[in-house]
Amino acid sequence: MKILTFKECFIYILTLSLASSFFLITVTLFNNVYSFDISNQEERGVFVLREKGAVSSATSLIPLYFTHVLKMVKGVKEVSPEAVALCYVKGEPVIVRGVNPKIFYRVVTVKGVKLNQSDVFSAVLGLDLAERLRVRTGEELLVFSGLNDKFVELKIKGFFSSRSPFKDEILVPLNIGQWLRGTNYGFVSLLRVKIEEKVINKEFLLREVTETYSVKVSLRMKNNSSLVQGATVLIFDPLGNFYSKKVTGAEGKTSFKLPIGTYSLYVVLHNRTTTEPFKFNVSRNEELTFILPSNLTGKPPKKRIEPSAGKPEEIKAYSSVFRGVKWQVSSVTLKSGDIKGFLEEKIGFTDAFLWLLASLTFLFSMLTVNQASSSLIKNIVQTIHVLRALGASKKYVLKKLLSELVIVSLLSGFGGCLLGTFITFFFFRNLLVFSHALTFSITPWIEGAVLSLTVSLGTLNSYLLVLNELKKQGEIGFMK
Repeated sequence: MKILTFKECFIYILTLSLASSFFLITVTLFNNVYSFDISNQEERGVFVLREKGAVSSATSLIPLYFTHVLKMVKGVKEVSPEAVALCYVKGEPVIVRGVNPKIFYRVVTVKGVKLNQSDVFSAVLGLDLAERLRVRTGEELLVFSGLNDKFVELKIKGFFSSRSPFKDEILVPLNIGQWLRGTNYGFVSLLRVKIEEKVINKEFLLREVTETYSVKVSLRMKNNSSLVQGATVLIFDPLGNFYSKKVTGAEGKTSFKLPIGTYSLYVVLHNRTTTEPFKFNVSRNEELTFILPSNLTGKPPKKRIEPSAGKPEEIKAYSSVFRGVKWQVSSVTLKSGDIKGFLEEKIGFTDAFLWLLASLTFLFSMLTVNQASSSLIKNIVQTIHVLRALGASKKYVLKKLLSELVIVSLLSGFGGCLLGTFITFFFFRNLLVFSHALTFSITPWIEGAVLSLTVSLGTLNSYLLVLNELKKQGEIGFMK
């Protein structure tokens, strides 16, 4: 004789399945959103450098000059500058990423149509975004910036596919991305750095660009190699701003603490200096000797000079863009780019906290199961009374009850996993995180955890409720 029948258990199975599916949906959402990579790092040995404290790449701003700084570090293969702007196209929020095609495609792998250096008002779209916007090649797109009142009309050159969230973005030339971001052309949102993993790692790279180095400066005259004492040494940083000044001692030497970069040095003696500065790179502790001409004819510079590095066509841009900007390497940081880091840093959400929330949702669901199982428990107790009256032993009844409850809980768990999987993929397939469509994956460990909890808690909960009801009714000899 069965203690449980399908007709009696139907409501209980349905309720427990809904509870477990709700728990699976919650855990899946937390797991996928929490680990979603908003910096689009899909390659090994590729890291993102962006402004320290920025909520996302779209709110970050760092000097383009860092491209030059990073290239000075041994083991850095490529540095791709990118300008990220949150925009609207056809009323849909999208991420527009300005890139230098020549460098970008050496760092990031995409398949399909690519931008060229000659493309000006052209764009390529990720396939997923193209399907969402329902656009075709050759169509004109009106792109509105979500950060300011700027807009631009772009012609769709083609589409590309990618395993990373790039598939939901629009790629445009770097200057278009900077325009939509609302920044000067000397700033970008982030730098994507590709390194040789056998030479350096992420921590070493960050240490290299934030380290300050001891640079000892020695001055000698060209005509007789004599030491230059009492000379004022002026140092200008890579952006052309005055950085520091010191006076040489009796040995014609002085020293500075400088971060990595290319610097300009002027020597002022009797209110005269060289017509052009000495330029030098700093990437390690070292001692430098500068030979002064016999006649100094130049006038001491003011508080600002032309930047000390960059391509000729960029020099003019640097001098206007970086005016008044303080050179400070420590204002940037390497980011993994996932939402986990954002939640932990900005809100204080940790792994334990999110799992606690997920567990609370399941416990709340179990309270509903308790209410739904009240009628089932009464039927179980009545059946137990009948079995006991027919001479069934306490051990037999308990064993049979437990085995049937395990089977019912297993059915509920499998049903909940199937229902939760269906709801997750059907109703949340268009969920956007930072304007990127989230691709869900339900890992075996999530389904295993949901099934285990459903079976263990569902069985234990019902088993204890039955024993408690029997105790209340004073089953003769059963609880002894």
